[in-house]
Amino acid sequence: MTYTVIIAEDDPLQARLLEQLCTEEGLLVVGAVSSGRRLIDEVTAGRPDLVIADITLKRQDGISAVREMIGDGLAPVVILVSGSVDPEHLLAGYDIAAVDYVRKPILRARFQQAVDRAKARVDARRRAAALPEQVNFITCKVRYRDLQFAEPELLYAERTMLRKTKVVLSDGTHFLTSTPLHDIQVQCSERIVFSHRSYLVNTARIAAIETVPGGSRRNYEITLIGCPVKVPLTPTYYGECRQQMESFAGRPL
Repeated sequence: MTYTVIIAEDDPLQARLLEQLCTEEGLLVVGAVSSGRRLIDEVTAGRPDLVIADITLKRQDGISAVREMIGDGLAPVVILVSGSVDPEHLLAGYDIAAVDYVRKPILRARFQQAVDRAKARVDARRRAAALPEQVNFITCKVRYRDLQFAEPELLYAERTMLRKTKVVLSDGTHFLTSTPLHDIQVQCSERIVFSHRSYLVNTARIAAIETVPGGSRRNYEITLIGCPVKVPLTPTYYGECRQQMESFAGRPL
């Protein structure tokens, strides 16, 4: 089975080492870049299975480049490599759902472990993509009439101050319904979960989960593919939301 990879490393010696290690692990290197901007361009054009990226790149750092790709609907499996021991970098890697974080100097056994994890995630995505998808339809009451839409069209639903539910769909349309959030969720598959007591979110549409700085509690924000609105995610719902996001990663919408 072939696994394609693009390497992003601005140090030529480290880039050659990574290319050698990738080849030894059975990965097909289809590109090597030294800047975050080029990484975005190459991934957009080549759609590799994996990205192995240093954090400190030219023009744009690796983490922000991956975030931008996720926002554009690209979701390669990511391994971060860095000499940094900054906890914020480790946390950022977790926020972008990197499969592993390998510290420099790179040890062969440690790199092999990261690649094995990355291959397992790629395999899981391929299996999920091969499964037949049964489209589920959701019914909501809008002005005393039933309105139906396919579950994959849902981005998120929000309880409003008017005791109504605002439903936002992937084509940009939205409407208010008298159907409560819980009554919507019971019609859905497991991919539609609460991210907050006032929000339902389609985990198949999640591009990224990021921490919200400040405050005594750790809270998060969800970026959805094709949606400018950030959806809140509280610690209570974090585990299920991330689990479902990773479970459905790569499955057709």
